[in-house]
Amino acid sequence: MSTAQRPSLPSFALFGGFLAAAGLPIYIFAPTFYAENYGVGLTAIAAVLFWLRLLDAVQDPLFGWISERLGRERGFWIGFAGFILVGAMILLFAIPPRTAPLLWFALSITGLFSAFSFLTINFYAQGITAAASLPGGHMQVAAWRETGALIGVCLAAVAPGLLVLWTQAPMLSFALGFAAIGLLVPLGDAPAMGGPDTAGALELQTDLAGPTCAPPVGASLC
Repeated sequence: MSTAQRPSLPSFALFGGFLAAAGLPIYIFAPTFYAENYGVGLTAIAAVLFWLRLLDAVQDPLFGWISERLGRERGFWIGFAGFILVGAMILLFAIPPRTAPLLWFALSITGLFSAFSFLTINFYAQGITAAASLPGGHMQVAAWRETGALIGVCLAAVAPGLLVLWTQAPMLSFALGFAAIGLLVPLGDAPAMGGPDTAGALELQTDLAGPTCAPPVGASLC
């Protein structure tokens, strides 16, 4: 493969950071936010999170199977999953519940978690494929990817605490900032994130690097 065809390693870092920032709210920010602002019981929140883990065991293999068969349409579906990810983040933190808070929490976080899983499966599969065209192989891809993920998860961890200095709605600002960053990420770029050549890596990715590690470090340690 020619140099011009080699993947953009900074794109791997950017996307890794984006996913890491998305994974953090699932278990850290969202439960506290809904318990403190809408009076949702911690037992009910724990039941929803337990449901997510059960769902993950079923949908991860299904997402891998589907992704193998998307071919040249994978870029579109990755972009669509990115839209769901950003939309679910906004629903979770930026829009007050339009129904029972627990139901709103469950639906929003299920969308966020499902999109996170689908994107992570394809992201790691693309890393396996891209490694073949780089002199440093998978170690070179992983160095950029995990560095980006580490930076992303650290920034997401401190962002609400810093935003509270400037606004009374730090999680609203966090969600809107996440959406703005999402516009900078090439979600629908097939060569960078999900070209048809990734299909052969998806089965290996599901075994070795699936997103079944629990956030907040799921995007950086899987």
